[in-house]
Amino acid sequence: MSNLLPADFVILAFALVIAITGLFRGISGTIGFILGASAGIGTIVFGWDMTQAYFDSLLVRVVVIGLIALLLFGLVRLVFTKFVHCLVAQPGDAIFGFFSGLLLGAALFAAWAWLGLGLEYSFIASAIKAYF
Repeated sequence: MSNLLPADFVILAFALVIAITGLFRGISGTIGFILGASAGIGTIVFGWDMTQAYFDSLLVRVVVIGLIALLLFGLVRLVFTKFVHCLVAQPGDAIFGFFSGLLLGAALFAAWAWLGLGLEYSFIASAIKAYF
């Protein structure tokens, strides 16, 4: 504990916040958010070129793609969350959500170590770097 640097405490606090949020949201909400965000980003990426022929105004095009992405995000998240709630009981969903938040925090350290940027600011990331 004495070797930890300030950046380590910041990332550990961020991981704790993600874990507590995961406890309230559950694993279904966490995975539903990831799937919904992926669907929304995919809509924006692929929809930008597809709507070029239909809309002349850039503002109208941005608003239409944004609304479709938000609707698709909400729909995918809602459907997935409801589906998982049918399969997993609420306490299990919350506990798995907490652990998924902890895993995401560990993934932050692993990503930082893999990138290798600014390892002198984090003892944990520099220790993980030895395994890569």
